[in-house]
Amino acid sequence: MAQDVKKLVDTPKEEEPLFKSIEIGVDVGGLAQKVFGSDYTSVSASITANIKNRYMPVIEIGYGKINTINESNSVAYDTKAPFIKVGADYNFFYKKPYLPGFLYGGIRICHSSFSYNISAPEMGDPVWGNITIPYSYSGVSGSSTWSEFVVGVKAKIFKNFHMGWSARYRAIISNKKTENSEPLYIPGYGMSNSSKFGFTYNLIYNLPFKK
Repeated sequence: MAQDVKKLVDTPKEEEPLFKSIEIGVDVGGLAQKVFGSDYTSVSASITANIKNRYMPVIEIGYGKINTINESNSVAYDTKAPFIKVGADYNFFYKKPYLPGFLYGGIRICHSSFSYNISAPEMGDPVWGNITIPYSYSGVSGSSTWSEFVVGVKAKIFKNFHMGWSARYRAIISNKKTENSEPLYIPGYGMSNSSKFGFTYNLIYNLPFKK
């Protein structure tokens, strides 16, 4: 018994490597929205570095597009453009590497530059009622920067394959407007006047580093 205790005490604690793995992920949640009848599509891929199983810098690159007409006011809007998100996650379960998954929190700084087309039925002049005013603008330049606060989980499903879910609270930092219009849809963000909450569902492949 004493020998067993001494062996446990003398055995050095195994440390996590500095670079534990690289994770390559694809968010399929945006594609699912299109399948279920949404007017917009969004797809993205991510690369995450696992440092000490604790700190996880991440880059997400994606593409979003929409072509829709608002049934209530007949406003037509379409745009398509790439977006980028850069940030880091923190693994709250870093002391438990034996678990098949973990809970994490993080932040992203996001940006998209795009051009959009917007149009609506002609409007009557409020003073000269017999005059109509067209409302149609093409190739309007837009850009938006926003932050995302992330809480999520990742779980191993088979060997190096994982899946993950995240909930995100989004806050617009800047959103370029013009005298006549403003972006209704921001690639990577979604509808600018919709809920600030978003969700992702990711399929992930883990590339472990050997010690």
